[in-house]
Amino acid sequence: MSNADLPANPKAAMERFIGIDTTPAQRLTLVTLIQFADWKTWDSAWPSIQTMMQMTGMSERAIRKALRDLEAKGHIRRDRKGSFQNGPSAYSIIFPAPRPTDTS
Repeated sequence: MSNADLPANPKAAMERFIGIDTTPAQRLTLVTLIQFADWKTWDSAWPSIQTMMQMTGMSERAIRKALRDLEAKGHIRRDRKGSFQNGPSAYSIIFPAPRPTDTS
């Protein structure tokens, strides 16, 4: 995906995932990662599990599961393979293709 196809800001980034098959926990985790990502490239999001727990109110187990599920669905990519116990991993957001605009 070219940089021209990337969302311009977090609101536009979140709108790209409207209608995508995710659970509420996955969506909240994704929104949290979007807030931490580089808004020009949408990569290098690396909040710790503890930070994500504080921001979302979710348990450690729920966040880990949501991250695994989002990665399995192709919505995020873990870039730095740090273990969860030995420091945070860095994540990139993988956006679905832009929806065509309604011209009617």
